[in-house]
Amino acid sequence: MRSALYIFLVSIVLPQLISCNQNKLRNTGSEDTIETTGANINIDIMSNSFNTLPKEIVDTLNLHIRNKGLNTFEGILAAYAPKIENAEGNYKYEYQFTNLGKDGAMITLEETGIPDDSIEGRKVIIQLIEDVGEVWKAVSIKETYRCWQGRGHETWSAEACK
Repeated sequence: MRSALYIFLVSIVLPQLISCNQNKLRNTGSEDTIETTGANINIDIMSNSFNTLPKEIVDTLNLHIRNKGLNTFEGILAAYAPKIENAEGNYKYEYQFTNLGKDGAMITLEETGIPDDSIEGRKVIIQLIEDVGEVWKAVSIKETYRCWQGRGHETWSAEACK
């Protein structure tokens, strides 16, 4: 059932793409942060509290990257996890792009105050490699969640909220 939920969410979220007028991505060969919202996002990617999403979701994102010619981190992130426009309250959408040189790149997102009845926040890690023709390809997507009070765990966990 969880896999069906992911596929459903991705089928709704991925088509909502943003314009790709940003600078073309470059693999500089060194590890450096390319762009960030200004927040220093501290996401422990080695943590067991992350859920690795099914290959079908990664494949769907890669299909959109290819078909829409997405060549910016912003475009890739928006294709997978677009910012919720007109969100009220304490909604935050903070991201960071890191070039890992020959090892590819990584997009990290921390989204909190989500206007959802169960999920208060989520952290997303999209691992990318440079594919043929300077096109990026997602290798993996990991997520962790924090629930609203009374809807499950209130710390970051791979476990679904209620």
